Amino acid sequence: MSATATKIVRPELLAPAAGPVAPPDKLKFLVVAHVFYTDLWPELQTALDRIPVKFDLVVTSPFAETKAKLAPLPKNMQRLIFHQTPNRGRDIAPWLHALPVNDHLGYDVALKLHTKKSLERGDDLGDRWREFLWRSLLFDSDRVAFALNRFADPMFGLLMPVLPPVLSLMGPRVFRWHPDDLKQCDQLLARFGLPPVCDRIQPEFAPGSMFYYRPAALAPLLKQPPSYEEFPQEPLARVGTLAHAIEHMPWYIAKGCGFTGGRLIPEEMLKKAFITYEERLLSDDAPVNLTLREFAAAIGRSLRFRVLGR
Repeated sequence: MSATATKIVRPELLAPAAGPVAPPDKLKFLVVAHVFYTDLWPELQTALDRIPVKFDLVVTSPFAETKAKLAPLPKNMQRLIFHQTPNRGRDIAPWLHALPVNDHLGYDVALKLHTKKSLERGDDLGDRWREFLWRSLLFDSDRVAFALNRFADPMFGLLMPVLPPVLSLMGPRVFRWHPDDLKQCDQLLARFGLPPVCDRIQPEFAPGSMFYYRPAALAPLLKQPPSYEEFPQEPLARVGTLAHAIEHMPWYIAKGCGFTGGRLIPEEMLKKAFITYEERLLSDDAPVNLTLREFAAAIGRSLRFRVLGR
């Protein structure tokens, strides 16, 4: 079956209601965090303290001195593994090489994080983006328990945040495929013996590359990761690099291996994002690439959400 004829299966949208949630029992849980900016460790440590189960923590960094700055440590952390890496492949290459593959595949669930800043932009976009992703994934202990409980289904492989409003407010086309990224994704999927990308216009992915995953669902990538040498040296282009291509791939790998997935957002964040989107559409500096039909559809969705709550 050709890529254009392949049925598109999208991740389920999960917006858990607030309330107590019992965490799963006997879960072997891993957190992999790339700590490039050590000044963000206190903020990350506070977020990790919301994890209600025991977990192992792998910290990767190109700087040896980072290990001494990891204090205090998260309260439910059982074991800390520090892995000094080359400064190649941003957070992607260190994640893929953080553990021996059999150790990585030995965990039931894992969470990929990193200290995102986007300093090259010269504004606060990276901080707002990081805050949204960390709050989506580690909002409070009940939401973390909800996320982990989804993996009780042995075929549930990936849980991503929704697309960050701080980016989607730039315009409805901001997440569409760049041809160079799509080409590299197809080439890597073929290398893993998996079908090509079925979404040829807008990809399903986690912008910023932070998400919960079942390591078994990403086994082809974890077993055959590109070497550090395959990732270009800094500074990187904004699109078309190997790291950027792999950022787009987890959903297609998991789906190609027969796993399902979802997107996670706390309800209160969803409401705030939608109201912000509406206000952005009505402002004088609304995106110039927004067509009248897209504008009408967005306002219709916004009104339906405000009036009906859905």
